[in-house]
Amino acid sequence: MNATRQKQDLYYGWIVVAISFITMAIVSPAWFSFSLFYPPILQEFGWSRASTAGAYSINLIINAIVSPFVGLLIDRYGPRLVMPIGALILAAGFIGASRMNQLWHYYVWFGVVAAFGFCAVQVVPNTTIVSNWFTRNRATALGIVMGGIGLGRLVLFPLIQFFISRYGWRVAYVALGAMIACLVAPLILIFQRHKPADKGLEDHEEVSTGAQDVAATAGTPRRELLIVDRVWAATDWTLRKAAKTYRFWALALLIAVYSGGLFLISVQLVAYLTAAGFSSIVAASFIGLQGLLSSGGNFIGGILSDRIGREKSLTLSIAIFVIGIFILSLVESYPSTLLLYAYVVFFGAGFGMAFPAIMAASADLFQGEHYGSIFGAMNCIGGIGGAFGAWLGGFLYDKTGSYPTLFAVTIGAIAFSTIFIWSARPSKVRVLRRTVSAASAAP
Repeated sequence: MNATRQKQDLYYGWIVVAISFITMAIVSPAWFSFSLFYPPILQEFGWSRASTAGAYSINLIINAIVSPFVGLLIDRYGPRLVMPIGALILAAGFIGASRMNQLWHYYVWFGVVAAFGFCAVQVVPNTTIVSNWFTRNRATALGIVMGGIGLGRLVLFPLIQFFISRYGWRVAYVALGAMIACLVAPLILIFQRHKPADKGLEDHEEVSTGAQDVAATAGTPRRELLIVDRVWAATDWTLRKAAKTYRFWALALLIAVYSGGLFLISVQLVAYLTAAGFSSIVAASFIGLQGLLSSGGNFIGGILSDRIGREKSLTLSIAIFVIGIFILSLVESYPSTLLLYAYVVFFGAGFGMAFPAIMAASADLFQGEHYGSIFGAMNCIGGIGGAFGAWLGGFLYDKTGSYPTLFAVTIGAIAFSTIFIWSARPSKVRVLRRTVSAASAAP
């Protein structure tokens, strides 16, 4: 590679990040918007909360089951083939859901069809692609991508709620489908790329190994991805090999327990806030504002994870998140905008900070040609946990008629998930450290 190309002003990896950011900004809020559609669908059809939330649980289960296969397809065929097809399937799922009249229709269109599309354009492919393009700034890049979720929620949640309130939930589903088909699919097809080699950048300093034994190399002080466990790092990880390690299962259980706690309460969020006396528009606006804070949390969490390590960063994020959930639990008894703002700050920031550390940890441990299928399998197990949490939230409310039990289980699950990152200890395999040359360290 010539020096000019390697030192180009704009590394194409940042274009990849931008496209993934836009994709997540549209697709993920569309996925989380189930909580906005939940109350009007309950009101129109009179189904139980548990059975209606079952559509979301099916979606999560299908998403989980398909995740390893999507990772395998991304590894084999790249994003420009797999992801646009997924976007069109997702759009079809939303439009099909807009025509439903029976519960099984919802299960088929949203629970099954949309799930296939979600999986092909959401966390698994974007994490895989971005991890291919970055080593030194991996968590930072992933934090920016995940920030799209929060910013998208800030913009799309009030807009979706406006469509639901003004034109009905059916029209809102059609509008979402049209947006994904006409914007997401073409952007990926035109601009997204799988690996640096696709642009002749396989030797760029961002992805060159830079992975020394734990000792500084000569030159200007800089952050390098250093190898601590050379045997582990040198392994050509496949899904079969990874699944035989305790680290794989620690990260998979981390995602499962964390997701279960998250979806247990998030599906009920709009219903909870409206029960506390807030209008659906106000509820959607605060959830959107929470999304903005989570975007900031994603960015801060990514930078923090690259500097203090995945374990410490995730532990801090979970502590902040739990505080936010506890504040949210007080809103029904003490309804006030002050508590809502406090919930938004802690819940949004803590939620946002967590994901860059989780995703970067998985790439640190299992990066390589088969990483997509490995992360997909982790996401599969995590999705099962999320699906169970989504169903459990509705079930617990149907049984108790109140929310305290839901909040207690949520806080317990999310706090407990902390132990898994310390069990996996990605910093014992690869760690980012600021290297200092012998010359610069000399007095």
